[in-house]
Amino acid sequence: MDKKVLLFRRMMTAALALLIALTLAFIWHNSFEKKSDSAQKSSYVTEKIVKPVAEPIVGPGKVTDHGVRKMAHMVEFFLLGTEVTLLLAVRGLLCGPGFSGAMLFGVLTAMTDETIQLYSDRGSQLTDVWLDSASFAAALLLSGLVCFLFIRRMRKKVA
Repeated sequence: MDKKVLLFRRMMTAALALLIALTLAFIWHNSFEKKSDSAQKSSYVTEKIVKPVAEPIVGPGKVTDHGVRKMAHMVEFFLLGTEVTLLLAVRGLLCGPGFSGAMLFGVLTAMTDETIQLYSDRGSQLTDVWLDSASFAAALLLSGLVCFLFIRRMRKKVA
């Protein structure tokens, strides 16, 4: 393999690993917050950011803190799933054991997230594990398909 390609792979691997670590730190840091601090942050985001954007679309009074928190979970884990998929693609592990290992990573990350919340006075919800895992899986499937099609197209151009 070309030295430039190997260097690119190493650099992308390092960058994606750092990005994944930062995303995990963000997710788990939020889980360590006290219930009152988390609620205050959610209310602020709901009132100042989400409501002005979403209410004209869904209607007044339909945007709630609870819904915003659930959407935040989904976005965090969708982002994490996309980052992991890109790492698999760069490493050439998009199919087979890499894919199933990534899904296990997503589920264990969601379980860890909810376990952390047990120690921050917020409680844990099995439904959040399912929601987080489903968001991770959706990202894995969607971004995996995009990567697969991109790689296939690039191979056709080379051939």
